Amino acid sequence: MSSININKIDVKNLNKKLIEIRRDFHMYPDLSYKENRTSKKIKEYLDNWGVKYKSGFYSNAILATI
Repeated sequence: MSSININKIDVKNLNKKLIEIRRDFHMYPDLSYKENRTSKKIKEYLDNWGVKYKSGFYSNAILATI
């Protein structure tokens, strides 16, 4: 198991970013089973963060391994 080196500043910055993302999703809600914008945004975030994921196996589902 690998260890993650993280400090309070990193946690605070991540928390602020996650709140920003949540607010964006709530500002622009998608209809059920038509989460096109949400899916696209999540893939963009995962790409920027270097997190590998799979998609396209069920509607707009995304499976990320962190």
